[in-house]
Amino acid sequence: MIVTPVDDGEVAELDGSRRAAIALAKLSGARLYLVDRVGASWTLTPHGEGPVDRDTLVRAGGEAAHMIPQLDEAIAAGVDVRAWRLSLPGIGGFDDAVDQLGADLAVSPTDVKGRGWTARFRQRSASERAHERCPQVPMIGVDQDGSLRLM
Repeated sequence: MIVTPVDDGEVAELDGSRRAAIALAKLSGARLYLVDRVGASWTLTPHGEGPVDRDTLVRAGGEAAHMIPQLDEAIAAGVDVRAWRLSLPGIGGFDDAVDQLGADLAVSPTDVKGRGWTARFRQRSASERAHERCPQVPMIGVDQDGSLRLM
């Protein structure tokens, strides 16, 4: 199983890591989990919601609608894909998803631009931070030029 963070388009670098995760899932035949960070809040519990498939998201509509085209992209590539929603913001939420889902591989951007959730990645990459918290799970970092790095 492969896990990668996604959002509603706010962080462009997540598009590259999603595309890489889709390609890796297609090559390996692994199920892919798109871990949605939109709506994550320190006040939500339990931590993490899902997994849900495309049809469930379509029926639910609302704030998860941005996930449907991303799921469609993976489905069009022939990938078995599910969505998982973070309830903790930041890299801690992604680590929780990697751990709770029992990921075999995690894919994330090596660097992102921006503030808030993304600003922390400037000191160490998203991939490095996630790998530090879940060292048992191999981590692939996706550079802005699309190259992949095993962390």
